[in-house]
Amino acid sequence: MNPPGPESQLRSVIAEGLTRLDEAQGGRYLSTVARHLGVERSTVSRWRQQRATARPDHCEMLAHQWPGYFNQDELLDLHYRSLQTGLVHDRRTAGLEILSDTAAVLDASTAELLIEPESANDQVINHAALHIDRNGHDPLENDSLFGTGLAAKLRTFREAEIQRAGQGWTIRAVVSAGRIERLGSIAAMVTALDGPNVEIFAYPHSLPLVVAPLVVANRTVLMFHDHRRWERPGAAMLIRSRAAAAWANHYFTELTADAPFRLRSPSGVDEAELDRYRAALDHGPN
Repeated sequence: MNPPGPESQLRSVIAEGLTRLDEAQGGRYLSTVARHLGVERSTVSRWRQQRATARPDHCEMLAHQWPGYFNQDELLDLHYRSLQTGLVHDRRTAGLEILSDTAAVLDASTAELLIEPESANDQVINHAALHIDRNGHDPLENDSLFGTGLAAKLRTFREAEIQRAGQGWTIRAVVSAGRIERLGSIAAMVTALDGPNVEIFAYPHSLPLVVAPLVVANRTVLMFHDHRRWERPGAAMLIRSRAAAAWANHYFTELTADAPFRLRSPSGVDEAELDRYRAALDHGPN
């Protein structure tokens, strides 16, 4: 018999930790764990029954909140190993598509957002909007290079994301701005993405060209590449692969961990953080 793979080991370790934690608290403690993690009790129950795998960010939260029952290094190591194993088995079935212009990127992104996942556990969107901020323009307001056609497509994408937020999907976004002119657009996004499971993180400076993923329902990854003049994607690689999505979700978790501002949490907009972010942008681009 082959030894259990890293994902099976990960599920077993988490299940064992949850069982010990529940027993130490006198039972009926899974609801408390769920509240701390911002997930449904049924999700934690599936982890304990080894029927589902906790995401890397949830593993980190378990280890931070209950270090006597969960070891962060062990959990994340098992996640890394499961990704490597998954990529080997997933390679032949992964769908791959190159999106060569902004219109195609926006159309594909919206289409993926509107596909209904089979499981409630997959009601997840991780969205990194990290740009080379050359002029602080908002394409929906004051960027003459964007055009009305593309602006309409971008508006449709944003409306789909807002819809999912209102339906209770878990949405985490990371944004960046190089100058104060972009604050209005970001503040509008922070307000519009209104839902019980939304978090928005921010960097107060223009970033170099980086991988900016959009991960939808743990099944599809769009790897964005910035246009050289617009603060929006000019091209993207679309990959339909759960293993690739898991890799991108881990990368996204690292982006959020390093972000110095958290503009929105599941509790709502953090006005004090917005003020701090405004002060940082007032210093101008780095």
